[in-house]
Amino acid sequence: MERAIPLYESILHQREQVLGDTHPRTLVSRSNLAGARRAGATAPGLQLPSDPPEQPE
Repeated sequence: MERAIPLYESILHQREQVLGDTHPRTLVSRSNLAGARRAGATAPGLQLPSDPPEQPE
């Protein structure tokens, strides 16, 4: 999942630029990214890129 999320972000960015924000394929890409982030959030020990680093206790 760690490698998938940046790829989904890249694809979404490219589709937004080429196809526009409301194109059906752009919306599918946005949904795919959300699904990957949701799946990553439930994976034990996996941090999403937007998460702050964990601080040792």
